[in-house]
Amino acid sequence: MVWTVAVTIEIFLQKTKNIAGLARTILLLGDEDYYLDRAGKRIRELVFAQTPPAEIDYGLFFVEKLNDAASLTEFREQVLSGGFFASARLFIISDCSIFKADKQHTQALLTLLQQLPEETFCVFVLNRLEGSMRGFKDYTSRSLYKWLDDKGQVVNCLSPRYYEIKPWLTNELKERRVKLEPAAVETIMNYCSQTDTVNLNLISNEL
Repeated sequence: MVWTVAVTIEIFLQKTKNIAGLARTILLLGDEDYYLDRAGKRIRELVFAQTPPAEIDYGLFFVEKLNDAASLTEFREQVLSGGFFASARLFIISDCSIFKADKQHTQALLTLLQQLPEETFCVFVLNRLEGSMRGFKDYTSRSLYKWLDDKGQVVNCLSPRYYEIKPWLTNELKERRVKLEPAAVETIMNYCSQTDTVNLNLISNEL
């Protein structure tokens, strides 16, 4: 399933109940570890749903460098070789600089993404700013981002703003069927108002 706009992590989890809801190419955009962890867990669960646990490592690839000809050639060979030990394969690409690559390099990558073998999935993790980028939204004009937004799925994993914390907290409590006293909610919100970077993992672990 392909979406035409970036979605929140909540909508992503709602729409990906099974593998049919998952695109073959996905972008996780943002630096909120709690959202990245949840999205990553759901993707792995779906891709490897039919894979014996002992064989998952054979189909899981972490790509840390993809911004030059040599690394792209190696990546192409891995992708097009098909699964030797595992049919389902998941490539997690964490090289954020690929979004600033030149036109020729980007086009070569896009051509490859259109040739993905069956049961092969690519997840791009854009969780840090490169060079002169001031914010993650600056990447939306880049060719690779536009292609992923058009042909795949983009999941918003940006750190929440203060006014977004309470709706997030309400949703978390509802999912877990947990009820907090008003004083406890106020304590959490006070913590969030006094820190520049809200740690959702820390709050989640305390619920």
